[in-house]
Amino acid sequence: MSAASTIRLVAGREVRERGRSKAFWIGTCALLFGVIAVIVVPAKLGQHGQRTFQVGTVGAVPRGLASSVVADAAALSGRAHIRAIGSGKQARAALDARILDLVIDGQAGVLVRGEDSDQSVTDLASLVARDLVVQARLRAAGLPAERIPGLVSTVPAPVRTLIPVNPDNTARRAIVALGTVVLYLSLTAYGGWVTAGVLEEKSSRVVEVILAAVRPPVLLAGKVIGIGLLGLGQFAVVALTGTIATISVGRHLPSSTPEAISVIVLWFLLGYAFYCSAFAAAGAASSRQEEAPTVAGPLTVLILLGYLVSLSVQSNPDGVLARITPFIPPLAPLVMPARMLLGHTQPWELPASVAVMIVATYGLIRLAGRAYSGNILRFGGRVSLREALRP
Repeated sequence: MSAASTIRLVAGREVRERGRSKAFWIGTCALLFGVIAVIVVPAKLGQHGQRTFQVGTVGAVPRGLASSVVADAAALSGRAHIRAIGSGKQARAALDARILDLVIDGQAGVLVRGEDSDQSVTDLASLVARDLVVQARLRAAGLPAERIPGLVSTVPAPVRTLIPVNPDNTARRAIVALGTVVLYLSLTAYGGWVTAGVLEEKSSRVVEVILAAVRPPVLLAGKVIGIGLLGLGQFAVVALTGTIATISVGRHLPSSTPEAISVIVLWFLLGYAFYCSAFAAAGAASSRQEEAPTVAGPLTVLILLGYLVSLSVQSNPDGVLARITPFIPPLAPLVMPARMLLGHTQPWELPASVAVMIVATYGLIRLAGRAYSGNILRFGGRVSLREALRP
């Protein structure tokens, strides 16, 4: 049997065995639920919509006050709902019960709850308090009352930006952040699967039978590819679910979304091949299941380090760290997608980074194969591979 056929057979076994496990389905459901919650819950709570400030006034709403409060709320990218409250005591009770965000008292000024108030409420209270003082001074100066509202409730002057604002930037950054989290979780989980699979077979001595028919590098390649295909399928389901959830809540998807998903998938494959080869080598160098957390620990820390560096790159995609780390194999899978999707890569950086990853992965696969064959006793005659891999 050719090496390609052997790899295909081993990969198929991994897909069947892992795909039938309860842990895989529970993990997939938890991941889907988490993605949906991250997208849908903030939208339903109105965190991405226009903020409505609940404003109360003691007694009737003073003439001209409503228009100035509405203008102040609009300056904070929100809107104001104003209503009159019978007395100061009732207004304070509504404020304590969080029915109102702030209360306007003609004599006491503006009241807010205190330290637990949102920053936007505090900002609105400051603007309204300023307007009350301005109105009082205009009245004291003898300005006709009908002219005061027009002077106070003016529309803010336009704010111009030195660098043109791209409306897709916010959505792209959200995709980068979510994609980085999914990459981190995927690499950690699938690397653990590879280590556990290697140690399971070694502890049960099944691998001695299999290696009588399969060369170690071929067996490892089949295991890595099989788990990778299962992971890629899970990754695709998560991406599709996230896209559907985003569209269902009316969020904006940039035109570059397919490109962003392609970039993340590319670096998932490169990162998976690199790290799972390393996890396989770590598992091959061990002999018991109890050693799995110990041997996988340093690799998990490397993935975490890549995630932390990626966060730094997202904040400063043109910094020195962002320019160096795409060419460090353990960090590149989590750093390069952020740099690419934010549009800060040079044309030569992608092929150079991919080439470095491929060379490093090839070296790890050879190392894993040697560790696999060097740490396992091979005995017994050759057997049929289909019989050895039969569930």
